[in-house]
Amino acid sequence: MAGSSGGHPMVRKFFVSNIPQGGRPWDLADAFRRFGEVSGAFIGKKKDKKGRSFGFVSFKGVRNVEDLGRELKKMNLGGNKLIVNLARYADENADAFPTREKVLSGRGGGGRPVGGFSNSHFAPEKAGEVKKGFSFADILLNISSHVLDEDTIEIDPSINTLSEVVGKAVVARVMEFQVLRKLNIILWEAGFQGVGIQYIGGFSVLLTFSNVVEASGFLDNSDVWKAWFSKVEVWKGQSMPFEHLAWINISGVPPHLLASTVFDSIGTK
Repeated sequence: MAGSSGGHPMVRKFFVSNIPQGGRPWDLADAFRRFGEVSGAFIGKKKDKKGRSFGFVSFKGVRNVEDLGRELKKMNLGGNKLIVNLARYADENADAFPTREKVLSGRGGGGRPVGGFSNSHFAPEKAGEVKKGFSFADILLNISSHVLDEDTIEIDPSINTLSEVVGKAVVARVMEFQVLRKLNIILWEAGFQGVGIQYIGGFSVLLTFSNVVEASGFLDNSDVWKAWFSKVEVWKGQSMPFEHLAWINISGVPPHLLASTVFDSIGTK
């Protein structure tokens, strides 16, 4: 398919499903960037009926949609075979689906549904009645599921507020919560003064040093940090799975059993 009228290259949006658990928009953008200029990436908070994460990727300067679509159908991410299709109801793709308005109204010539979708997905059965229970992904996949009712925004995938610390920082995962609470004191007493500590979720922190040499020296000094961290790696801008700590309220524990090992046993159930 050639470029749009006036000689300007097109922007096309693709629907992407079966995204790996914990995937983030910039992961999606990075994976798709080898196929062209990515102008936007988005991953929904909810999942489709089959429990798969889905999202959208937009390309700028598309000259041949069919060729691009064929290449994208071969995509794998995090061990998952991605399901990629041109987003039927995206404004960017309106001219690629000339029957879209008929499909949205639920009627073609002769009053029959057009495009393989039933009227119940689009047109209310009665005046003033609005059908609920379908997300945007459900409509694209012609399945029924939950309502995607959350406000979302698309973030420029080129934004990276930590680019200046690449190579000068390490990502470390603490062994236990008590270490996380007192990490600044622990590092200071061990002689690592002036280290920046940034909590990044779960049991993970970003430790920032003054330069690459200091960061490498800390990484090599595993005999010291292995008492606090289960894993340490150099920060190179890599993506990490999202994690968070969950707090639970435990009551009724006898005084003589108020020990960390007891609460750890309860929490791991």
